[in-house]
Amino acid sequence: VAQAKELAKRQAEEFQSLFESTSNDYKEERGRLLEKITNYESEIKEKESGIFEIQKRCKAMMTQLNKSNDREGELLQTVAMQEQVRRSLHNKVMQLSGNIRVYVRVRPRLQSEASKSNSNTFSFPSLFESCSDSSSGSDKPDEDLTKKFIIATEPEKDRGGLSQRRKKLKFGFDNVFSPREDQNSIWKATEPLVQSAVDGYNVCVFAYGQTGSGKTYTMLGTESDPGLITRAVSKLFDSKKLLEEVSSGTTSVDISIELMEIYNESVRDLITKKKDGYAKLNISMNANEAVGNKIRPVASVEDVFALLAVAQKRRCVKATESNEESSRSHLIFTMNFVVKNASNGILRSSKLHICDLAGSERLKNSKSS
Repeated sequence: VAQAKELAKRQAEEFQSLFESTSNDYKEERGRLLEKITNYESEIKEKESGIFEIQKRCKAMMTQLNKSNDREGELLQTVAMQEQVRRSLHNKVMQLSGNIRVYVRVRPRLQSEASKSNSNTFSFPSLFESCSDSSSGSDKPDEDLTKKFIIATEPEKDRGGLSQRRKKLKFGFDNVFSPREDQNSIWKATEPLVQSAVDGYNVCVFAYGQTGSGKTYTMLGTESDPGLITRAVSKLFDSKKLLEEVSSGTTSVDISIELMEIYNESVRDLITKKKDGYAKLNISMNANEAVGNKIRPVASVEDVFALLAVAQKRRCVKATESNEESSRSHLIFTMNFVVKNASNGILRSSKLHICDLAGSERLKNSKSS
């Protein structure tokens, strides 16, 4: 009995020790869990505070965004009004400058021309030189100082040993470009006219002169030095992109082109291909428009250049006494620029005509048939 009691006592003590150890482990675990819960509650409060702050900032930003949208609408209306004023003022400037303007461009002399004479045929006086040149009559009070002048000197003659008496003739034009001026100078003077086409006015630019004077080069240029047509096409498409972006999708611009040539009193469509390589047109007039030719919509500058390359291959070019490769026809390049509004239809439409005329020299000089 005594041994049984001793055994029971030891077992009771071991059980009590195990219980106390397990209880202490549970208490420690409970303490750790309570600490985590406290930390989580603290984090939740911080997150709730952050969410509240974010919601507050979002509300302030939405308020600011609404104000910005209202301000943007006001600015767009202001821009639209200022654009109308700009178009009106630009048109007045164009009218004051003259609805019909004559520019003169003198190309550099060729080697064959330079070998014939060592003296310059043309000179380009500055405004000060024009005003101070009393010998040519430029001191007259009625002379238009807004003009630019070119002085043509009579070629040298065989005077049997006598001194040369070369006459000088002075001519005034709206603009004069010397051989030193490049394609960019021509474009700067012509760009305002192309802007008028963007603004809704019909514009015509044409090059006139004898074979070999540089008409086609001025109009078409080269890949490295583009001419008026290339630069005008790029400007119209840049204007199309700008108008559509500023209007936020309410305005669209449609661009289409026409390419024709006039040769021996017949009009040929250089876009429409027929069995003989081009289409002869029966042109009729309706409301000052040519009816019967092909109008091709274009979506990019590359589309225009591709059609222009085809037209150049189909254009009539022949060798003459004046030039090995002479354009014997009038090339008429037309771009239609139509601005449309999604709510009320067409806002404005215009045409830009750029013409590369055939050589103007006499037949006895060119020997062309």
